[in-house]
Amino acid sequence: IRDLPDEATPSARSRPRWGWWNRLPRVAGKLTAVLMFPLEAIWNILLIPVKLIVWIVRLVAYAIGWGPIAVALGAVLVLLGTTNKSVFFFSVGLTLLSVGGSLIFGKYIPKRIAYSFFSILMLTYWMLPYDWQSAILPDLGTGGFEMFFVSGLSMVAFSTLLIMWNAEIIIAVFSAVGRLSSRWLPAIKTAVAYPLAARGRTGLTVAMFAMVIFSLVTLTTINANFISLFTTDEADAGYDISVITNPSNPVNASQLISSLEANNVDTSQIAGIGEIYGITFDNSQVRNPGTEEWKRYPISAMDESFMQNGEIPLQARDPQYADDAAVFAALQSGEPVAIVDAFALADDSFGDPSIYYAPSEADMVDGVLTPFSIEVQSPTTGEMMQVKVIGVVDQKVSMFFGLYLSTETFNSVFPSYSFSTLFVRLQDHGGDAAVSEAYAKQIESSLLTSGAQADSIIALIEEQQSFFTGFFRLLQGFMGLGLFVGIAALGVVSFRSVVERRQQIGMLRAIGYRRNMVALSFLLESVVVAMLGVVSGMVLALVLSYNLINSEDFTDGAEITNFVIPWSTVIIFLVLSLVSAALMTWFPAKRAASVPIAEALRYE
Repeated sequence: IRDLPDEATPSARSRPRWGWWNRLPRVAGKLTAVLMFPLEAIWNILLIPVKLIVWIVRLVAYAIGWGPIAVALGAVLVLLGTTNKSVFFFSVGLTLLSVGGSLIFGKYIPKRIAYSFFSILMLTYWMLPYDWQSAILPDLGTGGFEMFFVSGLSMVAFSTLLIMWNAEIIIAVFSAVGRLSSRWLPAIKTAVAYPLAARGRTGLTVAMFAMVIFSLVTLTTINANFISLFTTDEADAGYDISVITNPSNPVNASQLISSLEANNVDTSQIAGIGEIYGITFDNSQVRNPGTEEWKRYPISAMDESFMQNGEIPLQARDPQYADDAAVFAALQSGEPVAIVDAFALADDSFGDPSIYYAPSEADMVDGVLTPFSIEVQSPTTGEMMQVKVIGVVDQKVSMFFGLYLSTETFNSVFPSYSFSTLFVRLQDHGGDAAVSEAYAKQIESSLLTSGAQADSIIALIEEQQSFFTGFFRLLQGFMGLGLFVGIAALGVVSFRSVVERRQQIGMLRAIGYRRNMVALSFLLESVVVAMLGVVSGMVLALVLSYNLINSEDFTDGAEITNFVIPWSTVIIFLVLSLVSAALMTWFPAKRAASVPIAEALRYE
C-alpha cells in the first residue's frame, strides 16, 4: 500500500536478549497448547546450557565483534596444533585467524584489500609444496583423510572471497572481450555486473560449483596418477605368467616343465621359473615386538630362483646393505631377515584394526629404511620367530603385498603353507600381452589334472586396476549428482529472477536493449557464475593433487616422476557444467526477452 511507512525491523546490531522459553509449533487450539507444554518444558530445560553458551558468545560478539572471537579461537587451535603436532588443528586455527583478521582489518582499511590479502595468504598456505611447508613451518606431523575436507573447504572459501571482492577485475576482463563486438557489449557488461553486485548470493553459488568440481577433479587426478604408478613396466616383478597351484596337489618348476613337454608345448619360450608359497592373510599371525595382540598380514617365502630371475626394485633398504642385490643375498643366505611391501609402513589411522602396521619409529627417507623387527608365529604349532625387516619393495611392483622371507626362514617356523604360486618369465618378457595370455592357456590346459590356474600377470594387474577405477567412478557419479542439483538450482534461480526483475527488464528495453540482448544477458549471468566456480575449483584441485602426489607422506615414499592430468575427463567436467548451466537458463532467458516493455514498467 502506497505512502505507508515500512514495517520496523530489528537492527542487526541490537543487544542479544536472553530467551527463557521457546515455543514449539502449535497445530490447532488450546488443547494442543496444553498437550505441548510438557514437551516444551523438557525441550527448554535441556537446551539451557546450549542457549547459555550461544547467548554469551553473541553477547561478546556484540561487544567486541566476531573478528576478535575468531582470532582468539584460531590462536588457541594454532597453539594446540603446534604443541600436539596436529596439522589439522593448525590448519583450522590458521583459517580462523585469517577470517578474524579479515573482519578486524576490514573496519579500518578497504574491505577489498583486507579480504584479498588474507585470501591470498591462505591460498598460498594450501598451495605451497609440502617440502616448502616442512621447511617454513614447525613439525606438524601428518594429517589423515580429514585434511582433504579441511583443505577443500578452506581453499574454495578463500578463492570465492578473492573472486567476489575483486569483481571489478572480472568485469574489466569480460568488457575487454565484449569490445570485440560492440553490438553485444552492453549485454555482456550487464550479465557480469549484476551477479557480481550481489556478493553473498553469487558467492554461495560459485562456492557450490567450485566445491563439487574440486572434489571431482581431485579424485579423478589422484586416481589417474596411482593407476600410472601401479601399471608401469616394473609392476609384474619381471614375470609374465602366474600359476596358482592346488595346495593338496602342488606342482613345482620341474613338474611344470615335464607337463608342458608331455603336451608338446614349446618350453624354449620360458626364461625362468620362480616360486612363492606362504600363509594367507586370514591364517597369519604377525606383531611388533613388545605388543600383545597378533595382527594379520600375508607371510610368503621366495625361493632362490624367484629372486634371481625376477626384477624386484626396493623403495628403501637398511643402510647396512650397499645395494638391492646385497639385500637379496642376505635373504638367500638364510639369515632371519625379510622384506615387506610399502603399505605396511602406511598410516594406521584408517582401515581394519586387525591389519598389521609397522611401528611408528620405522621410516623411509630418501631410500634409507630405519630397520625394524617383526614377530611371526605359526597358527598350527605356535612356533615363533623374530625377523628383521631390511628392505621395502617399491610400490611400482603392485603384485607384491605382505611380508617376504627366504624359504629356509619360512620352513623353520611354518611346517606347511596355505598357497603356492609359480611365476614364469618368458624369453620375450614385456612383449605382446596376447603372447603371455596364450601361453598361460597352454600351461593351464597342461596342468588340468592338477587343478592349477594360469593367468597373464599383465591381465591380472589391469583387472585389479579396473576394479579400483570402477569404484572411483562410482564416487564420481555420486559427486556428479551434487553438480546436477546445483545446475538445477541455478535454473530455478533464473526463473525467479525473471519475475523479480521485470521492471529492470522493462528499463533495459526502454533504453534500447533488444530482445536478443536481454536474453543473452540472462543467459550469460548463469554461465559466468558457473564458469567462475568451475574454473576456480578445477585450478585448486589440480594444484592440490600435484602437491599430494609429490608428497612422500601421501604416497608412502613412492616416487611418481610424471604428474598425470586426465585432461579428457577434466575437460568433460568443464564443458558439461557450462553447457548444462546454459541449457537450464535458456528457457528463463527466452521468457525474459518476451516480456512487453509497457507491462514490465507497470509491474510492481
